[in-house]
Amino acid sequence: MASSVRDPLLAIERIRKGLPYAELAKLQRASGLSVERIAQASGLPKRTLVARKSVGRFDPVQSQALARLEALYDLALSVFGNDAALAREWMAAPNPSLAGHAPLGLADTDLGAREVERVLRQVENGGY
Repeated sequence: MASSVRDPLLAIERIRKGLPYAELAKLQRASGLSVERIAQASGLPKRTLVARKSVGRFDPVQSQALARLEALYDLALSVFGNDAALAREWMAAPNPSLAGHAPLGLADTDLGAREVERVLRQVENGGY
């Protein structure tokens, strides 16, 4: 999905249609997170994530939550020079620029995700 996140119009279309269930496995591989942790970070119930397998697709609201989390991981990966371990560590660690919250703990809302993105942009520009 990373390429879709970079093309906002394509991403919007895919989210409105509903992301295929396979995107969950891609997010797990990219983030190193379990389904339980993805559920917490996205604000979606674990049972919902698991139940969507039989449908084969997430609904638009669920798709937006997963796309938001994946976009943050993609940005963290880019900021940290494609070092997946460092990006994962940064996303999980309490951050003073986020009032001591771990970035992953703020990813369940749009406002929280924007704050995480703001801090990542600061890091990217050497301001952290």
